[in-house]
Amino acid sequence: EAREQQMPVMVVIHTTWCSKCKALKSAFQSEDLVELSEKFVMVNLDQDNSPLAADYSLDGTYIPRVVFLDSQGVPFDDLINEQGSPRYR
Repeated sequence: EAREQQMPVMVVIHTTWCSKCKALKSAFQSEDLVELSEKFVMVNLDQDNSPLAADYSLDGTYIPRVVFLDSQGVPFDDLINEQGSPRYR
């Protein structure tokens, strides 16, 4: 879908048992994020159920993590979470 529409991808990697993942879930209800989601192909990836999650461990296997990819599936390496811990890009 991303290739066909030439849209970037937002991959949200989580687990069902993670309290931080559950807390993040409410952020996806915000009007700002709902509006922005129109500009991305959104992918919800459960780390426990998908071996693909390992492909998106750019800076660790912590959860939740959000990775942005270009329309060809290549991670944007210049998008960094400057407000959070330097441990978690």
